[in-house]
Amino acid sequence: MPLVQLKAVDNTFFRKGDPFDTTVNNHIESMDTPYNSTIFGAIFTALLTENDNFRNEFFNKGKYDHKKILSIKNVFLYDNKRLYIKAPLDLFINEDKRVGKVKKGKFERLNIKSNFSNFAFKYLLVAPKGDYERVDDYYISVNDFLRKYKRRTLPNIILKSRDEIFVKNDKVGIKLNKEIGTVEESHLYSIEQTEFKDKKWSYVVEYEINSEKERQYKSEIRPLEEGYLKLGGENKVCRYKTLAEENVYKFKDFKEGDFKIKDDLIKVLFLQEVYFEENIKEVFSENDSLEIVGLSNSKAIYIGGYDMKDSQAKIMYKGYSAGTILLLKINQQKIEEKINEEKINKKDVIKELLDDSLKARDKSGAGKYIII
Repeated sequence: MPLVQLKAVDNTFFRKGDPFDTTVNNHIESMDTPYNSTIFGAIFTALLTENDNFRNEFFNKGKYDHKKILSIKNVFLYDNKRLYIKAPLDLFINEDKRVGKVKKGKFERLNIKSNFSNFAFKYLLVAPKGDYERVDDYYISVNDFLRKYKRRTLPNIILKSRDEIFVKNDKVGIKLNKEIGTVEESHLYSIEQTEFKDKKWSYVVEYEINSEKERQYKSEIRPLEEGYLKLGGENKVCRYKTLAEENVYKFKDFKEGDFKIKDDLIKVLFLQEVYFEENIKEVFSENDSLEIVGLSNSKAIYIGGYDMKDSQAKIMYKGYSAGTILLLKINQQKIEEKINEEKINKKDVIKELLDDSLKARDKSGAGKYIII
């Protein structure tokens, strides 16, 4: 799968999915990393720009099957040496400590006897003792994730806070009354913009062109090589450049990551934001082999947008941010039945079941997760 580096030429604006009304709120926040759909639109537009024959054929067909042609597999931060992902939300940090700065929280089973408990799940993530805060606004390098987090050797883990990577600034916006040429009352607002603190930082996107779908077109769809595209609100310009997998430190190990099953509990990490039509418990309600028993997530995100084709607002969904941790309980009996029935190993059965529950219902089209 191709890797493409995106480096913004100017400030960027990645608006959140919640609605904005100048009569209620006069400030629009910008996210650090754009939603999957924003990156999808930018890369697919660049593919159309760089592939003249495919572009003509695509628009002449009028099918608009772009979501079946292109998929965004992963989005990383990159400092020209290492890839970074959002830190898993079962980690806690104490910035004042030199030793033991980062620790893992522990999912503990709740002693719930009543059917009317306020707790949604059977397990609750408990913070380490001391002045520790959850790592909601931190990033971890892929190298540290593979070598330390997954092996539980945490003392030397180095996390990057968002303030070490991004800087925010505001731009004032106004709405003019076209009839008299003055600013309309109650329509002065500010737009938060995002930029990297250092020129070494950029986004790296792993994407895939569906070869089966490509064969339905006479024209070849060549991957991106080097050029410019527009990304996010206000169509800010970004340079893009293809990166070879072998030149990106630890990417191959991360891509081919393995997991171990020690007992009947497993943890799943969301690498990108995901959103479903149902709540997360209902996503697993039809899966009798896996039960969600614990969750660690940051505040809810809302993903909607505007449908240019139909000229109307899209349905607003409540989503889960990158870094979210699910705790799942395995029904060992059901798993063994599937192993015997399908003649595949336990790990493949679990991946298959997770895909059925998560990827099949994920409305973002990403559904990228890692079992840890």
